[in-house]
Amino acid sequence: PPVQFLYQIDGIDWSPDGSRIIARSQGRYLSLINVGTGSARVFALTESPAVVRWRKDSTALIVAYQSGAVGIASLSTGGAISNSLNVGSLPRDISLSPDGKSFSIVTSSTRSVIEITLAEAEP
Repeated sequence: PPVQFLYQIDGIDWSPDGSRIIARSQGRYLSLINVGTGSARVFALTESPAVVRWRKDSTALIVAYQSGAVGIASLSTGGAISNSLNVGSLPRDISLSPDGKSFSIVTSSTRSVIEITLAEAEP
């Protein structure tokens, strides 16, 4: 059966291992859905996420906020998010490199792609 939400879903991303889906809303919420059971765990954030992508090892999420802040949400620490970078404007998309060591961000006010290593984004 489909998972029902109390708010509008604006984006989803499958975990690389295929076991979970992350759903984001323009509110301040992320929902982590277990594909096998259909159960969902909701994370309340301090601001609205613009883009969310999984790390290649399925242990954490890259979260880019509407303010331009970018952080890593570790699922092993209960989803604690560290905002250690700011790309300066609204992120539109994130793409992970094939080796999973870096990611690129496209923002709304630039005509360029910003490349960031995961080591730079983690605390």
